[in-house]
Amino acid sequence: MTFLGNSNDTLTEALNWLDSQDDTSASAYLPELPAQVGIELLKKNFHYLKAAGGIVQEPSGKVLMINRLGRWDLPKGKAEKGESDAVTAVREIMEETLIPEVLNPEFLHVTWHTYPHKGKIVLKETVWFICSTSQAWPLVPQTEEQITEACWASKDELQEMLNNTWPSIRDVFEISNLLNA
Repeated sequence: MTFLGNSNDTLTEALNWLDSQDDTSASAYLPELPAQVGIELLKKNFHYLKAAGGIVQEPSGKVLMINRLGRWDLPKGKAEKGESDAVTAVREIMEETLIPEVLNPEFLHVTWHTYPHKGKIVLKETVWFICSTSQAWPLVPQTEEQITEACWASKDELQEMLNNTWPSIRDVFEISNLLNA
């Protein structure tokens, strides 16, 4: 559906329309709303959260995956004040899996999604990196973050895991091109 205008009212109209749709593939097109203006308006309309995380590969090519809330996921988390995106990603990966090293974080992609939390809608921006490590370290899931499992997954295992993950995580893997390499 196309919405004309470049104001907060136009954005609100589009968001309300999207919320009323039963089809999760419904999309709103706002051609007159510049992207950066739209992002700033979204940040004002929702509780905004900045996070970072990453895909970590060990030397044989296996990828670090976590299981949180019954779905496969990548380690990520909230930025601390004054922290760069790369530092946030490395810190969160290490905290969520107790991996002792995360090397060479290289910017990959940014995803945006919303979710309900304590009666409010959260708008989450996640900055993603591709990283490496020198070996397939033993992993310990951070249970206080509701992570029940952490593992090193082969490409074949990843294909299956991506059937039980979030759309934004599938997007990160698609952008990374790891599954096609």
